[in-house]
Amino acid sequence: MSGRFTFGSLPASFVNPALASTTITALQAFNLGLAQSYQQGFGDPVVKADHPLYSVFVQDAWKPVSNLTLNLGVRYEVDTRKSPLPTDKNNFSPRVGFAWDPFEDHKTIVRGGFGLFFAPIDFQIDYVVNALNEINAIARSRRC
Repeated sequence: MSGRFTFGSLPASFVNPALASTTITALQAFNLGLAQSYQQGFGDPVVKADHPLYSVFVQDAWKPVSNLTLNLGVRYEVDTRKSPLPTDKNNFSPRVGFAWDPFEDHKTIVRGGFGLFFAPIDFQIDYVVNALNEINAIARSRRC
């Protein structure tokens, strides 16, 4: 796994003790090869998750008058979690949109919309909970 160097301003005394009252910029530190920090990754770089994500979306358009179109929809999503975390099953997301032609000339259209959106929790939280063997700071017995 690759590493990462970070460059930033540093005391100039790293270059010469006579320059103790000044600092060098990040660009100067980079040119001199003086990194502020180095970060190295270890372990397996491949993360595997077998949590299925289920979702369904339904939408319909309706024209109550000739110059107004309403779009109504709803999305349902199940965010499955690895034990002991609970699976979230109540993610209903309504969607509403409209397109209005105020002058009925097809030149000026006013559009708007609203929706609630959910993002699934990726595998990181499940991994940490199981790696640390605790949830809500309460240790649990490891199942073999």
